[in-house]
Amino acid sequence: MKKCLSVIALALLVYSAFSSGTSRADSPYTVKTYPATCAAMNDQAAYDTSYLKSVWRIQQGEEGWLSTSRRDFPPEFGLKDRIGAKELDRLVSYLAKQGIKLMLVYPPTRGLLYPELTRASAAGYQVEDKRKAYITALQYFREKGIYVPDFASAFEHNGEPYLFFPKDAHWSQAGAIYFAKMIADEMAELGYRDKGPARFETTYSGIIANNENIQNGVEDLCDFSYPRLYVETHVTTELVSEEGLFTDEATDDPHVVLIGTSFSAQRRFNFSGYIQQFSNIPVIDYSTTGGGFTGSWINYLKSGDFEKRKPDLIIWEVPGWWQFEARYFDAILPYFQNGCDSTNTMMLASSVKLNPVSGKKNALFSTEFANVRSKNLLFDVRFSHSNIENVSVRAWFSSGLSKGFTLRREPGTTTSGRFLSNLGLDHKYVNEGIVALDVENISYRGKTSPPDKLTTDIRICRSQLPYVD
Repeated sequence: MKKCLSVIALALLVYSAFSSGTSRADSPYTVKTYPATCAAMNDQAAYDTSYLKSVWRIQQGEEGWLSTSRRDFPPEFGLKDRIGAKELDRLVSYLAKQGIKLMLVYPPTRGLLYPELTRASAAGYQVEDKRKAYITALQYFREKGIYVPDFASAFEHNGEPYLFFPKDAHWSQAGAIYFAKMIADEMAELGYRDKGPARFETTYSGIIANNENIQNGVEDLCDFSYPRLYVETHVTTELVSEEGLFTDEATDDPHVVLIGTSFSAQRRFNFSGYIQQFSNIPVIDYSTTGGGFTGSWINYLKSGDFEKRKPDLIIWEVPGWWQFEARYFDAILPYFQNGCDSTNTMMLASSVKLNPVSGKKNALFSTEFANVRSKNLLFDVRFSHSNIENVSVRAWFSSGLSKGFTLRREPGTTTSGRFLSNLGLDHKYVNEGIVALDVENISYRGKTSPPDKLTTDIRICRSQLPYVD
């Protein structure tokens, strides 16, 4: 309250000074100006944290906009390579066999939508070619059996309200509304829209300081900061009839699940709320801030909710700058079968004592299944310490050659000390058997110190999600 009153008092003082005719020369206050850029913004070595690396390279745009090469001007869209395509096929095929439809929210980047404001040409970005590549990626996803609205039509959305923020790679609330309407229209095409009385209501919920991620990068790099942008927020709630909540009565509602990133998870956007309002159907939101490409999927599948009730439709939101890489699917797909259990484990090493940092060579060793192709296998590594973030392991194959794998846990993903991964196709030994596994390096989340003692159970089993020929 004191801070609020001091801001009001200062505003009144400034207003009094100007309204009384005081000239700038006579004013006891000086206005300090700051540059719009600094040299560090062009120095890649200055981008020395994981966050700053994610926003390289920041450049000044027009009308107060900032752009970043990584997020506004990606070189490619959609699938990174044929291996990623194979893994996507596994996901789509598995969901289809379960009777589950998959819809993709893959909005265009700010560089595609607003090339003038982001100064795309100054970054050497060939916008027309990239727009064509983006449209091709959307069509490719459709050919894979994924439902994808016509997000490219946003290229025709000119002027205000802008669909994205000037100094933030996230969509604005106007953008959340715009794309949620597209999703609801696509849902209606699938028969997922309640044409009855309105069941949801969106209301104003206050004003907050917008956390603009590119602006934050500038503040980390330079000795100045830009003024904060304040935005209205809204919240969508379910209406209550005389008999109670509508969903208590609507037992025939399709079960719709939203998987996504901070675009979907942050309350300032109310994305899932707008989908509910426009479709008139409940949406269960499992989106995760800070979970990257994989976190929301992993949290959802680990929760057990997928097994308790299979969804009719999964809406999957992925920022437009992200490419679909095989390693992401290697981390997601094993959770559909909850890894290895007593019924399917082929190789097992229990209570193996590890160095808490450097692990152990030959933590698992067996030649019994050396003739089973590694591409059909997954490993399930469980540690006695829960707060582990990344683990480096090395798989040894029947030829005597090896491949290193990094098992990651994104900051927004719940951690329990358990890591699952397919061996997958992204290596040269897909048709060889595995004979050993080394644990090479272990890192811990945040400021967590390594424990005095650490053990692990390692299991290897077959994947239940076959590759699609």
